[in-house]
Amino acid sequence: MSGRTGTQWDESVDVLVIGSGAGGMVAAIAAFDRGAKVLVIEKSALYGGSSARSGGGLWIPNNHLMPAVGILDSEDDAFQYLRAASGGAVPEDRLRAYVRFGPRMLRYLVERTRVRVDSLPAYPDYYPDLPGWRPGGRALEPCRFDARLLGGEFLRMRECAVQALMGGRIMMTVKEARTLLCRAPGWFRLTASLYARYWLDLGWRLRSRRDRSLTMGNALVGMLRRSLMDRGIPLWLRTRARELVEADGRVAGIVAEREGQVLRIAAAQGVILAAGGFESSQTLRERYLPHPTRAEWTCGSPENTGDGIELGLQAGAGLECTDYAWWGRRPWFPARSERAC
Repeated sequence: MSGRTGTQWDESVDVLVIGSGAGGMVAAIAAFDRGAKVLVIEKSALYGGSSARSGGGLWIPNNHLMPAVGILDSEDDAFQYLRAASGGAVPEDRLRAYVRFGPRMLRYLVERTRVRVDSLPAYPDYYPDLPGWRPGGRALEPCRFDARLLGGEFLRMRECAVQALMGGRIMMTVKEARTLLCRAPGWFRLTASLYARYWLDLGWRLRSRRDRSLTMGNALVGMLRRSLMDRGIPLWLRTRARELVEADGRVAGIVAEREGQVLRIAAAQGVILAAGGFESSQTLRERYLPHPTRAEWTCGSPENTGDGIELGLQAGAGLECTDYAWWGRRPWFPARSERAC
């Protein structure tokens, strides 16, 4: 991190967000809604990161949708469950903050943005033997989202993991995937309707194989991207943060590279590092994860090479739980909906 002062800035904002996944976009929206001038930057040519490739699921205990599906919850039960599941690896004040503010965050998004979610009453917590467990309802998934609302921004979104698509093309919700995987009543009719909806989008089929009826992480990212567009929050692609700039004992901005041009961007109120993990960095995998490990084994974004982590370390931040991961039995296999079956 540079200690330079008197930097000549090329761009000035109040809040600068590094990374265009769900976390970064939610932070940008919240800052804007509180009166800040906000800029989001993304180093790749596509926005959305691993959020776009993911199942898009949210785990929000005691959320406002649970009573409607007949499952009651409480902050205390959620805290007890998280404390037991984390085994002391996470400070209790962070756990309490999560169970307190998670439901507020969800209600804020539903009320103030394009985000819409559906409760998953049959998607249980992973550890039924722990105190505070619930049989479902804490897990939520994005509702379907029409990509036409994104206009030209749709094809700049990172694609969903192909393994999660029907025939490598057609998007499904978690509830639909459960019906199909279990061959539950109505599975054949559901299959026919999904294929019909996809192929009857005739004009778009001539342009792209991508499904415009978005689900999973593409739906969540699409909703958030449209919410940025509603607010006029700029998102710069192909813009990589290279260095944090310090002035008067605080991070005052960054040095970035945008399509080969070096820029200095001031951030009067703060820089938010939301640049994802390091799963695509062979160097960092070898440093932090059990061996053997290979970067090509990940389902995450190929752009997740730990840039935000490295910037944070330069600024004196600490690291925790870097040897934790969601491991699968096979490389590239995204384990998601089968957990709800």
